[in-house]
Amino acid sequence: MKTRSVISAIGWLLSGILLFLWQGKYLPFHYEYMEQYAKNLMLRKYKQYLAYLDSKEKTAYNDAITALFDALDERDNEAIYNLFSPYVREQDEDLEIQIDKLLSIYAGPTDEIGWDGILGGEQSYDDGDHSKNAFTSFPIRSGNTYYWCYLDLMYENTYNDKQIGIVQMDFYTADEYCILEYDDSKKIVDSVGLTVHADSTIDNEIRCIKGHPYIYSTSAKTLNVDDVRNFFKTSNNYSEFTNQFGHPNAENIYCYYELPIENGESRYLQIGTHNDSIYGAAIVNEFEYIETIYDRND
Repeated sequence: MKTRSVISAIGWLLSGILLFLWQGKYLPFHYEYMEQYAKNLMLRKYKQYLAYLDSKEKTAYNDAITALFDALDERDNEAIYNLFSPYVREQDEDLEIQIDKLLSIYAGPTDEIGWDGILGGEQSYDDGDHSKNAFTSFPIRSGNTYYWCYLDLMYENTYNDKQIGIVQMDFYTADEYCILEYDDSKKIVDSVGLTVHADSTIDNEIRCIKGHPYIYSTSAKTLNVDDVRNFFKTSNNYSEFTNQFGHPNAENIYCYYELPIENGESRYLQIGTHNDSIYGAAIVNEFEYIETIYDRND
């Protein structure tokens, strides 16, 4: 009832403003114009509301992962335990054991968290109550060692506030997460509580490129970006590209070539291909996109 009253009041207010403007000759009285104006105004307000929700969700998620890695760096078992929802603490009998395992493989300190700000999420509404959760996977760098974390956070729940907190967390060594990404038969399984994945290993070098683990083959030389730009002036054929520049250092969906280190930062050329045609090329670093080199649609 309150919601309907507020909407009605807004509607009358908008009508009054428009009528005032028309009577004062500020606007021509045209129904279609008024209708479109009202729609545009409501659309702007809706977009502002969505931006507010997005900001609220991201703030809650950022606060959670910041608190988590602060607790990990402090070696604080209790603080980590309390970040999980009371419901999870009741349901996951192995939670404390998994926290001990997590602390045994993650020595810290946390140097960089590679969350890109993108989240998946679910929301539920029923009879005035609601719940909201957000989830994603992201890399973490500690010295020269990389880890990956999948974290599902329930940040609002008016049905049952005991479910607010971390719902699910899967923590991976670089080897384990690389196996997960390269093997299509493997996936993150929905569960409750904490699972630490640290048992399997692979013999290859693994590098973090644009937030993902890649099996990497080191080459004797790096690509020159100016040479790459000049190539795209005359061709976007991938076979011709490999004839000139050699095979990529890493490949899984995209192809990656090593570029010279810049300001102490590893950089790579990302190549997207389809049917032996290059449709895009960009410079990326360990965690994010930097610059487009070539776009077939431009």
